[in-house]
Amino acid sequence: SPKDSLESVKLKRATIDEALQERQLMIDALPDSRSKELRQLESYLLMRSRNQMLRQFKRWSARSRARMWRENTFYALDTTQEALNLTSNILSYQAFTQSELSGHASIVGLVAKSISTANPTARNIAGNLINRYQTAKVGRELKELPMERAEKLVNKWGSEKELLELAAAEGSSDRQIEQLTLLVEGSEAIDKLIDKESAKIEKLQRVAAQQTVSGTAIGFLSLTQQIMGVIAFYGFRNDPLTSNRIRFAGRIPQVVGQSYSLIKTPTTQALSVIKERKLKRLGESESQELQMRLTELSKIEKRVRAW
Repeated sequence: SPKDSLESVKLKRATIDEALQERQLMIDALPDSRSKELRQLESYLLMRSRNQMLRQFKRWSARSRARMWRENTFYALDTTQEALNLTSNILSYQAFTQSELSGHASIVGLVAKSISTANPTARNIAGNLINRYQTAKVGRELKELPMERAEKLVNKWGSEKELLELAAAEGSSDRQIEQLTLLVEGSEAIDKLIDKESAKIEKLQRVAAQQTVSGTAIGFLSLTQQIMGVIAFYGFRNDPLTSNRIRFAGRIPQVVGQSYSLIKTPTTQALSVIKERKLKRLGESESQELQMRLTELSKIEKRVRAW
């Protein structure tokens, strides 16, 4: 649950912060030297790793809650819409023997199509609001300290090679040099990973926005048919010829919307499958990237435990 996961992260953060504070006290006690500056750089990189993990958790927490609310909003509105459609169809069936029910069926159908039209926008609004709320809520609980990018911190010392050569010249042990290498490479790699994930999120948001537009357009075309049906019944009930013409005119945009939906849905699914297969060939699918990250974490854990 969001509460349990947040408490777990807060507990781990407290443990890490306590260790970093203890480390900082030891560094402050060292005499001023290049070696002390190297130890301070390590502390900065460790703090950046702490911040990066908190940032990833906050982003994951907000996105997972937003997705849940987006899906639940969609299911709730979709269920309501289909229940109203069922009611409209039952009334239409009864209208064969009780003609006055035809108008009621049209009105219920109008409400159903209105919900269908609003559903794509409503679910995205719900998701975005929860995303902002959860981001702010978790942000208050897990504050980050402003820090420069890892690459900028390291560049102050020259290249990575020059930094490691300086560490060796200052009497750092092989283990200390290995630790520094791990911190530098790991911090820069995570920065690039976060940049990549941010770009991916922005792309997904653009795709979601496009789907919202197309879904609303399809719903609106069907809504037009229901509006025409209501007008035909209540405005021209006593003029069957005009009433039928209006109903027929309303069917035209409905056919356009349903035709577009029949083309759009399988096309989107086919493109999604093709893209996923391409990513798998390149080793860049989400499951593969996650597995690579887990494998890398296992390697780091083994190295740390070996120290």
